[in-house]
Amino acid sequence: MPVKYIVCEDNPNMMNLYKNLFKSKNISGEQIAFFEDGVGAVELIKELTNTDIFLLTDFNMPNINGGEVLQVAIDKNVPYKILRTSMDIDKIKEILEKQYNIDDSVILISKHDKLQKLKHEIQEFQENFKD
Repeated sequence: MPVKYIVCEDNPNMMNLYKNLFKSKNISGEQIAFFEDGVGAVELIKELTNTDIFLLTDFNMPNINGGEVLQVAIDKNVPYKILRTSMDIDKIKEILEKQYNIDDSVILISKHDKLQKLKHEIQEFQENFKD
């Protein structure tokens, strides 16, 4: 089964939270790939032949950040979500627009106050892209 979900998160506590979230939706094994920075995600996205992927990325990460991951995803027409940590939403939008030419239509999800929305979006993705 091909990868359908890619998660980039360098915070171990948040990574565990996302792993539990996906597990609660019965998403595991080969369906999902977790990365602690953007390096592995970029390599995987570049190799994808299927763009029915749910990409969830933190913005502030070592080595390759979320903006760089998004640029590769956009080039491959992969849908994405950005997760913000302590960085201000307006600052993230400004960086995306200036450095990566990504407009502010990007959906920004606060890690703590929007988890229910994220759960709902994962559920919608599952329903829309059933095998």
